[in-house]
Amino acid sequence: MKKIILVIIVQYLIWLPLFGQDGERKPIFPMIGFDLNYSYGVPSGDLSTIYGNSLSVGTAIVYSTSNNKWSFGISGNYLFGNKVKPDVIAAFRTTHEGLIIGSDNLLAEAKLKERGYFTSVWLGRLIPIARTTTAIHGIKIKLGIGHLDHKIKIVDETRSINQWYTEYLKGFDHRAAGPAITTFIGYEFLEYRGRIWCYAGVEPIFGLTKSLRSYYYDLNQASSSAQRQNFLLNFKIAWILPMYRFKKSDQIEN
Repeated sequence: MKKIILVIIVQYLIWLPLFGQDGERKPIFPMIGFDLNYSYGVPSGDLSTIYGNSLSVGTAIVYSTSNNKWSFGISGNYLFGNKVKPDVIAAFRTTHEGLIIGSDNLLAEAKLKERGYFTSVWLGRLIPIARTTTAIHGIKIKLGIGHLDHKIKIVDETRSINQWYTEYLKGFDHRAAGPAITTFIGYEFLEYRGRIWCYAGVEPIFGLTKSLRSYYYDLNQASSSAQRQNFLLNFKIAWILPMYRFKKSDQIEN
């Protein structure tokens, strides 16, 4: 992952001078960008009964039209958090600080984490607040559809609790997935030459998920097939790296 990010940054630095080499301040060409974003999420509904607040990192491929009023994108976000409310492995914990006896007969610590992902395709619209000779900025609104998947991950840092490395683990992770819709409203700024392209705002995600497990070992019961109403309110910031700009036919040199 670090190597990929480094390659993207190097390419951006190489292409950056080409975007403004003629020195003229021109309207934005149609452009493809690579979105790098970071979010802080607050859950609600059925999601909040299992997890606390979470973080997410994500990427997207973005196409912006010539006047930047419309944009289209394909996004992917990785969700993670450190607060899981139900202690699904409580039956295995000892009275000594809640540790678990490992296969080596030594005490080991097992932590519960939230893990998941959200993918979507979306359509965006920029409502300009102001347009100068060098930049445009305004209110950005997006609407998308996608897929939400989340589960409880048992983290064994000593790797001595062998039962967590078998199919047995699936009876504890409470994994659920299903379709979701997302919206976004925030502020976007785009400098014509592409040196600065960023946005920030709120991103509500509403998902209707179902359990992917047939039985919960921690509850000693079959999982419910009922849909769960998952709501996640993300506070998102992002930077977009211009990757390719389309030139108009009358501006292409013969």
